[in-house]
Amino acid sequence: FGLRGTVIPSVYQRYYKLPGGIYVTKVTASSEAFIKGIVAGDIITKMGETSVADITALEKLTAGFTPGQEVTLHLYRNGTESCITLIWMN
Repeated sequence: FGLRGTVIPSVYQRYYKLPGGIYVTKVTASSEAFIKGIVAGDIITKMGETSVADITALEKLTAGFTPGQEVTLHLYRNGTESCITLIWMN
């Protein structure tokens, strides 16, 4: 995938009016995530139609993916939601 993230504490979600999800802290240059335009500061709210509220949920979800599988990420950036489709490589 080529990114790292952390959970947004609920107090920050409420204060800054952010959705729950994984806050992207780093994107590896030349990774699929980088090529598709994901940047540090994006919030991953869903993978497919499944919400990812914490790292454990994300790990459980990605454990079922196979290399070459298309994965749709639902992102929140600067008040706007969007979707990006990536090819799972791990």
